[in-house]
Amino acid sequence: MVESDGLPGNRIGASGYGSSRPANTGTSAADYEQNRRVDVVVLSDQPEAVRALIPEALKAEAAGK
Repeated sequence: MVESDGLPGNRIGASGYGSSRPANTGTSAADYEQNRRVDVVVLSDQPEAVRALIPEALKAEAAGK
């Protein structure tokens, strides 16, 4: 996001939790696959009316609109 989309580097952070916060504690390949994930958290100081639009925008993007 910084290199390709121009997001200022001081506006982004990353934390890795590895095995300390698994989504699934099983040992099958499917369990391990579920734990290979990236959670993106967007913090905003915009009013609630603006923040409420984010889920709808994501749905439209996923639907290919």
